[in-house]
Formats: sequence, C-alpha cells, structure tokens
Amino acid sequence: MIGYTLNSVIRADGAPAFAMIATVAGAVTNIILDPIFIFVLDWGISGAAWATITGQILTLVISIVYLTRTKTFKLHLASLKPQKEVLSSIAKLGISTLITQLSIVIISMVCNKMLAIYGADSVYGANDPLAIIGICMKVFTIVLSIAMGIIIGAQPILGYNVGAGLNDRVRELSVNVSLPQLSSVSSLRLSLKSGQKLLLISSAPIPRIPSSICNSLHSLFGFSSCSSPSPV
Repeated sequence: MIGYTLNSVIRADGAPAFAMIATVAGAVTNIILDPIFIFVLDWGISGAAWATITGQILTLVISIVYLTRTKTFKLHLASLKPQKEVLSSIAKLGISTLITQLSIVIISMVCNKMLAIYGADSVYGANDPLAIIGICMKVFTIVLSIAMGIIIGAQPILGYNVGAGLNDRVRELSVNVSLPQLSSVSSLRLSLKSGQKLLLISSAPIPRIPSSICNSLHSLFGFSSCSSPSPV
C-alpha cells in the first residue's frame, strides 16, 4: 500500500515515467517468480503469495529511492509530523474514495455469501457459482484497470493545466479523457454480457430465493430467469 501511495506522489511530482517503471518492475517480478515459487520450488499457494509480496516490496524500494531525487519538494523528518490542516485536506479529498472502496468490499462479501448460501441449494453446489462469479469479476477488473489507468494518468496533466489557468486546454483534455472512458464502459457491458453465458446458474432453477433477491440479481448481472423449480 505504501509503495502504491508513493507512486501517486511520484506522478504528482512530474515523473510519471519513473512511477510506471516502479509499478512495472514489481508486476514483472511477480510474474517471473510465480512459476518459480509455485512449480519449481513447489511452494503452492504460499509461493504465489511470496511472489506477490516480493514484487510489491520491489515497487516500494524503487519508490523510496525516488524520494532522494524529488523535483518539487524535499522530504525531511519534520515532514512526517502530523499536521491538522494537512490531515483535514487529505480527509476531504479521500473520504469519497474510502466510501467507494468500502462499498466494493461490502458488495463482494454480500454477493459471495448469497452465492454460497443459495448456490448450495442449486444442482451446481456452492463452489461453481463462486468460481464463475470470480471469473466475471476478473474480466471486470481488466476493464476497470484500463479505465483507472486513463484516469490516474490524466490527473497530473489536468492538475498542471488547472493550476496554470489554461481552462480551454482543461476542457479539451476532459473530452479526450472521456471518450476512452465511454469505450471502457461499453466494453464492460459487453464483458458482463459475455460473462452471463458463463453463469450457469442464470439458466438453472434455484430454490427458495425471495423475489427481491431475484430482482437484484437480474439488475446486477442480467439473469434471464430466476424461478423456483416446479414441484415433482
């Protein structure tokens, strides 16, 4: 978490290329170490975890190194002292993101719990629905990562132009950023539609599901049906 936080600081300092190097270095390290730790050393799931941790530590180290060569600020021990005004500004800017992230966690927990409970009543059991929704969420993550990459990359550029009072350029940049975002949303919709084909439970009758939950599932995932089986 610290490494990715410093990554934002590096971009804001006007070194997006260095920030990209730090992130890519960690990701490539993770990719290389995964098969080595999992298969060669036979560490299994623990190996995957150690590979991820190693990649993140590398990102953190590279980001910390940048703090010795910053462009627009110098970091001193006094800078680490909490300041009420700074913490207040951070809270005002970050509270919306905090609520968003908490909402995602809560929704995921509720969704997994529902699939575990009601999936167990279906002919597929509890494991298959959880696995399938995991696949759909991975597809969602790919599209979301593209959108977030565009947003994060545009933030420093927009910030510089807002600070310089170049409102015409800000509007032009906003349009250029919005078009890829709309494309990402369209791709997300397409991916969810494709993911619906993977959701075997969408076409299978699942017993004892209240109509309110059925309607929610239909709104979220586009289930074609959610009906109880006919009594034998």
